[in-house]
Amino acid sequence: MLALLGILTALATTAWGAWRDRVHTQTAQADLIAFSLAIDDHLAHHGQLPPDLAAVGRGRARDPWGNAYV
Repeated sequence: MLALLGILTALATTAWGAWRDRVHTQTAQADLIAFSLAIDDHLAHHGQLPPDLAAVGRGRARDPWGNAYV
């Protein structure tokens, strides 16, 4: 019985990690699309690319893993 519980725990932990990685990746992709749209909007209104993400209101954005977007 204890072995079965260990196996089920291992499987659940592996599935949880894979699910979390997929969610983080999808969130990062959505962030990049939003950045792209904001940069395109800035370019259309100002005739030049923004100097940094702060110029398009995304200066303090962090990726799903907690790192600052550079």
